[in-house]
Amino acid sequence: MIPRLVVPSDLRYDQGEVLDGGALFYRFDTLAELKTFWAQKRAELPFACVGTGFMHPARFLDRHEWIFSPSKQALVKAVVRWDEFGVAPRWCDLMSDERPVRIEFQRRRASRRDLGLALGTWSPQDEAAYHSNVHPVRDAMRRGFWRLAKLPCGLTHFDWFSEHARMPNDPGLPRDRVEPLLQSMTYDDWKSHHTLNDIEMLDAPGVDSEIAYWEQERAEGRDPYEDF
Repeated sequence: MIPRLVVPSDLRYDQGEVLDGGALFYRFDTLAELKTFWAQKRAELPFACVGTGFMHPARFLDRHEWIFSPSKQALVKAVVRWDEFGVAPRWCDLMSDERPVRIEFQRRRASRRDLGLALGTWSPQDEAAYHSNVHPVRDAMRRGFWRLAKLPCGLTHFDWFSEHARMPNDPGLPRDRVEPLLQSMTYDDWKSHHTLNDIEMLDAPGVDSEIAYWEQERAEGRDPYEDF
């Protein structure tokens, strides 16, 4: 039997565990628990991620599992188990030794567009981003760009970011500046474009809206948060 790929959710956090950068992990099985915590911590921990329950087993967070953080970077590190998997930025010089990466880059862009069109999930904004990316991508092919390596779940850099992401392409950037930049870009891209469907990135108003949604669902007699 082929062993199952280790995924971030296999590296469990304890309830209330304080993580690197001040992030916190909690599992809330009732809406009341979530509301009580959020009323106390909203100003302190304005960035959050919650598991959607879309995938079984979960890759990052299971349903009702939350991570709250004072920063985008600490949130992404905690959700991804960044250090444990050794995720790191890597300069990709496409004109010299990484021609296969360049080919794969273009193939995945086209493949993602074709799949989105077939599923009806490819928006006019996605199409505009796809075409507006032509020249930036061509420029990146000349200069290269920073990408992420050693990603978990068998994901590649091209799965990680949506069509809307613009990779830093200055080879002179110090690595200790690139890493937090790519972490922040991960948060922004996942939040804005739902790049991965098994977790949802939220800011403070987003958590407010999530709570309000479940309160409305309960008020109208539909499935409550607890049954989600």
